[in-house]
Amino acid sequence: MRHSLRLFTRTPLATAAALGALTLAIGASTLVFSVVNGVLLRDLPYRDPSSLAVIWETSPRLGNMTNVGSPANFLYWRDRQHTFVDIAAVSLTFKVTVAGTGLTPEMVPQQVVSAALFPILGVSPALGRAFTEAEDVGQRPLAVVSHRYWQTRLGGDRAALGRTVQVQGKPFTIVGVMPAGFSILDPDVDLWLPTGFGEENRTPHGRWLITVGRLRPGVAVTTAQADMAGIAAELTKKFPEFDTGWGSRVVAMHQQVTGQIRPALLLLVGAVGLVLVIACANVANLLLARGTARRRELALRAALGAGRGRLVRQLLGESLLLAAAAGALGWLTAASGLRLLKHVVTDSATVPRLAEVTLDARVIVFASGLTLLAALLAGLAPAFAATRLALVESLKDGLRGSTGVAGARLRPVLVGLEVALAVVLVAGAGLLIRSLAQVLDVKPGFSIDGVQTLSLSLSGDAYSRPESRARFFHAVTERMAALPGVSAAGAVSFLPMTGLGSATSYDVVGKPKPPLGQEPVTNVRIVDGDYFGAMGIPLLQGRTLGPGDTGDRAHVVVISQALADESFPHENPIGREIHINWDSPEPDRIIGVVGNVRHENLETAAHPMSYWPYGRFANEFMTVAVKTTEATQGIAPSLGRVVHDLDPSVPVGRVRPMRAVLGETLATRTLVMSLLSLFAGLALVLAALGIYAVTTAAVAERRAELAIRVALGAQPIRVAGLVLRQALTSAAGGAIAGLVAALVLGRFMESMLFAVRPFDPWAMVGTVAALVVVAGLASLAPGRAATKVDPMDALKSE
Repeated sequence: MRHSLRLFTRTPLATAAALGALTLAIGASTLVFSVVNGVLLRDLPYRDPSSLAVIWETSPRLGNMTNVGSPANFLYWRDRQHTFVDIAAVSLTFKVTVAGTGLTPEMVPQQVVSAALFPILGVSPALGRAFTEAEDVGQRPLAVVSHRYWQTRLGGDRAALGRTVQVQGKPFTIVGVMPAGFSILDPDVDLWLPTGFGEENRTPHGRWLITVGRLRPGVAVTTAQADMAGIAAELTKKFPEFDTGWGSRVVAMHQQVTGQIRPALLLLVGAVGLVLVIACANVANLLLARGTARRRELALRAALGAGRGRLVRQLLGESLLLAAAAGALGWLTAASGLRLLKHVVTDSATVPRLAEVTLDARVIVFASGLTLLAALLAGLAPAFAATRLALVESLKDGLRGSTGVAGARLRPVLVGLEVALAVVLVAGAGLLIRSLAQVLDVKPGFSIDGVQTLSLSLSGDAYSRPESRARFFHAVTERMAALPGVSAAGAVSFLPMTGLGSATSYDVVGKPKPPLGQEPVTNVRIVDGDYFGAMGIPLLQGRTLGPGDTGDRAHVVVISQALADESFPHENPIGREIHINWDSPEPDRIIGVVGNVRHENLETAAHPMSYWPYGRFANEFMTVAVKTTEATQGIAPSLGRVVHDLDPSVPVGRVRPMRAVLGETLATRTLVMSLLSLFAGLALVLAALGIYAVTTAAVAERRAELAIRVALGAQPIRVAGLVLRQALTSAAGGAIAGLVAALVLGRFMESMLFAVRPFDPWAMVGTVAALVVVAGLASLAPGRAATKVDPMDALKSE
């Protein structure tokens, strides 16, 4: 041990380089594994989570395989299914206004759930109880809150059980507090209310539920899928107008929670694995050079009776000591990296379950095994190469001070491996960078510059009538539009890029109705004020909605260009009528056509859209959009004052710029691209170090030859060119192998690419260019040293 430490201190730069390379590689690998462990490998926090599944409605014609379901279909599923112990309904998350004695009115994320949910999940409230099946019918005014809400809003007081709070102006009694960290499909929810389904809900109308079930013992997801498919066929016969063309899909709960992030995490696992191999190859090169320099010492030990096994153990002990130090530092690096990752990734949709990730016992075992593996990968080949001794030649090599021939063949192989793996990583990062650039180049159909958004929700007796809600939102948009620096203000039921929306079928008045299941579908949005002006959505034909579109004139609609192209190709849609299957048999007259808007994300094409005036369907919740020259910090207080001047009891949501809303839809792609680019950059640096080490060794080996060339009049530029060519040659083989491997990686990454082919020429050209630059820079110092060889000194040493 002491001998090894002395050896390391004699070459501090080489030791620091080796230690740094292994530290970064082990730290990055441990960090990524901790995320994979927490997100993919650890069981979900429910009883027997492997038997849990999520049931979706599907519409293959619309390309939607995970659509929310209707209460009527859920009740029919519950009555007819044979493969689940039980199933429960969970609504989409909506923010509702919660108020009460001692509580400032605020918007709280809420889910409506059926009473069977908590027993199905096998999770009971930490305090109190959940509502029962009997209390679920008719929606008894009971509520269960999250542990987070109990702590932060109710003061962690046990007396909160039995307390009454106002939810959307209606009294609900808190009967239970869930355990810390509990959630189902949305970690931000703080409030659960009963569904209240009764016999009236057996008539199909609207889709807004997710269904969760527990499979019977021994029943596979595929069996449940067949069962649900049969029930879907029954529903088509029972409710042909509502369910024709619709099916069902059963997804394992773990797949549902982690399915979207799984390919990205597996890609990062492969990336850090390659970085680790590159780092080990780099350290192996450094240890190989050290072993070559110690050939005389090792030869003397062998001459004194030390066997090869003993010499190998000594050298492996040195690499193990180095790896152990790197492992300890890598653990600290992983811990710091995890804290940073949790600080940067605040949106739970970006990396689900990230808050649950810890450096637990499994990660400790992984890091320990990784350290041992690194020691073996980095030290085994150099140890055997350094101890392949021919005593006379080794002693002569040591006397001359040359590097000898031992290991000379292994070094270029290791560098070729480093280069190949670096090329794979750089090419993969290039593909993701190109994909992100392509996504950012997509026009969303609305403006993101200078647009601020604010969510509002009305509740209570004061807003029980549509007219009172309409007056409030009209006043809000008018007053906000009059603020200094604001050019337009409007409101919409579902803001683009937020993941929420509503859609239904429609038919064109005067045209034959299509067969059941083949009706055209339109997204529906309710707007107020100058929403189109605030969002920068262009008017293409006719006019937009105005304050006069109320009462008898409320049955007017503005449609998107996509809807016009679908139902009125080569026709003027202005003045035509469509019947949107929503809440009224009366058709709507088209008064305008606006540009297409991508509502889900930038990667999904714009769907047909129809916009109703607020007087047509007065929602309790709306999102206000304001076009302004003010920054968020400057305009937010003014927007809040407008709302509170009108009604202090209305809670004001967080003001968010539209650019941030859009950015959240790109967060996962941006995070994966950034991490892979970081690993690719690290791989390039390590490859550069490897090329530098091999080129430096080659210059030392060819010192006499270079001296003769200089003595015969070779120009320095030509000598440096020889070194550069050798560096590029040693990297060329690895680059070719890496490009071939990059093709395979591109196929694996295809699901993560957007408008980019797996063998994208720009990404590959960029990879080759980066490699050439790195190889050139790595050979600069050895090339410069080669031009300064003194012929007399070099020849004397021979």
